[in-house]
Amino acid sequence: MAERPRAVHREPLPVAPNGEVRLHREDGPEVEFGDGWGVHVRHGTPVPEWVLREPTAERIAAERNVEVRRTAIERLGWDAYVDQAGLRLVASAPGPGNPGCELRLYDMPLDVRFRPARLLLAVNGSVERDGRRRRLTVPDGIDDPVAAAGWSYRLPKALYARLARRT
Repeated sequence: MAERPRAVHREPLPVAPNGEVRLHREDGPEVEFGDGWGVHVRHGTPVPEWVLREPTAERIAAERNVEVRRTAIERLGWDAYVDQAGLRLVASAPGPGNPGCELRLYDMPLDVRFRPARLLLAVNGSVERDGRRRRLTVPDGIDDPVAAAGWSYRLPKALYARLARRT
């Protein structure tokens, strides 16, 4: 049993034919109770307060939950994260079938908790169901951004490179 919350903040889902909403607040607890206790939620993902107040590459690296890490990076901004984390650009290439968009492949910092990986920054051809565009981690052995994008669809580089238009 609990008291009713003093405030609950929501936002409409970007693609919501029936008016669905999700919990969200950018600047404080999404659910607030009279005793001061609250829950922080960003775009439907429960997060610790630091994600909203002070996301840094160091805190992101220490976070074990992949969804919290992703949300913190989005809050910080992908370009700021790349700079703060000191990620090394491995290669870049135009995105096949996605005119004007670039694929950028970065080395991720080594972490004993995870397999070595690379980060592929790409603009999805389509928006995810939650309204966002995702960034991908790919295996460490992929050196070409087009091959990395193809890998994410289980396609060989040659086939992915022939895309005429992304949807």
